[in-house]
Amino acid sequence: MKNTPQEIEQGMIEKNIELQRGIEEVPELINKKAGSERDYEVSLAQKTLALKTEGYPATIIRDLAKGNKTIADLKFKHSVATELLKLQYIKIDAAKTKIGSYQSMHALRRIEYQKANIVD
Repeated sequence: MKNTPQEIEQGMIEKNIELQRGIEEVPELINKKAGSERDYEVSLAQKTLALKTEGYPATIIRDLAKGNKTIADLKFKHSVATELLKLQYIKIDAAKTKIGSYQSMHALRRIEYQKANIVD
């Protein structure tokens, strides 16, 4: 029989381990996101100031700074870090959902087994 109580319990154990690992990774991903944002903002501010000092018109300084390869690379790293953190939260939610499914299957199987063992 597919989804025996043992298979369901094993699935729950595996998903609980996956959930725990996913949760443990979140602080590192938060630090990476925050660090990448800091690096981007500091570099953008420095480049903006440098362009202002060089006499570029104020209306285009921000665009020129963002178009700089180094600044754009830092923005890219920040965007990737942000999306990886979002993905981690999605993975955590998926593991929780799967655990909930296993719990429902477990409850149904328990009822089926109880009914099968009832003698009138």
